[in-house]
Amino acid sequence: MLRQLALSIEDAKKIAAAARAEAERNSWNVVIAIVDDGGHLMYLERMDGTQKASSVVAQEKARTAILF
Repeated sequence: MLRQLALSIEDAKKIAAAARAEAERNSWNVVIAIVDDGGHLMYLERMDGTQKASSVVAQEKARTAILF
């Protein structure tokens, strides 16, 4: 029996697209990290001009948010 996913990859991409649109409206250079219900990375997108270290920070922030 297949387990129902809490979040599909297509859902993760839709969430990331909405986050990117908001970032672009506000002229923010961000990293978008989408994690599953266990805090594991599903999707990551680093916008041009974003600090490289922000990729790690974004993943940790997303993991912390889901675990709390």
